[in-house]
Amino acid sequence: MTSPALTAAGAFTDPRSALVVPAWTALAMSLIMSGVITAVNTGLDAGFFGRWLHAWLIAWPLATLSAYLARPFAARMSGLTLKGWDRLAGRRAAP
Repeated sequence: MTSPALTAAGAFTDPRSALVVPAWTALAMSLIMSGVITAVNTGLDAGFFGRWLHAWLIAWPLATLSAYLARPFAARMSGLTLKGWDRLAGRRAAP
């Protein structure tokens, strides 16, 4: 049985996804970014994973808070972007 949060097309339809998606996105982004920045700044040696964990433990809560705070701005900008794409394609923008 598939989750009611995803339709066949992959769009989020469950309203609870608005609460969960930013947290998972922040988790993934903070893992990736803290790992890359730690590797670039300090190199990949024996102490890398300890430094990465330390950096990630700082980055994750900040990324999660930022994801929720930026959500209204991102939603607004996404809507404007889609309207612009529709206009460029000659389609009438959705309300």
